[in-house]
Amino acid sequence: MPKRKRTPKSEKSGSRFRSHSKSSCFLHWLHLMLSDKSNSHAVSWVVPLKNELICEGGGVKDVGKIVVHDIALLKDSILREYFEKSTFSHFEKMLLELGFRKHYHCNHKNTATKTNSCSFVHTKLGKSLQSLLDQSKNENSQREAQLTSAESAS
Repeated sequence: MPKRKRTPKSEKSGSRFRSHSKSSCFLHWLHLMLSDKSNSHAVSWVVPLKNELICEGGGVKDVGKIVVHDIALLKDSILREYFEKSTFSHFEKMLLELGFRKHYHCNHKNTATKTNSCSFVHTKLGKSLQSLLDQSKNENSQREAQLTSAESAS
């Protein structure tokens, strides 16, 4: 299956993107990246069957999480296919701004040191990968409510 290429800047300036926030666009492309099974060797959506220790990835039972199996592979070949800013630090920053928590996986000595794999956990997500997009809808609804209340106050 061919890779989905990120939308060129010229298309992003179109009206269909104007109403979307930076984070909802990020979540859309994140969803596409995680949906593509050819990326699963580097990054995947995992739903833990039990609560996990921090060094196991810190997952919560029945709540989906993003598992980065190979940070180097993700940053060197996959992120640029989906995101304009394709550095791992920017990817991580966007997830942290959205309320995800990052947990490095344990090394073979069972100590949580920086390894080549980590998890991003958000307790408000569901089992389904679709819950990422639902987060985007919730954010848009909250922003519209804030704008409406600000307009009615003035």
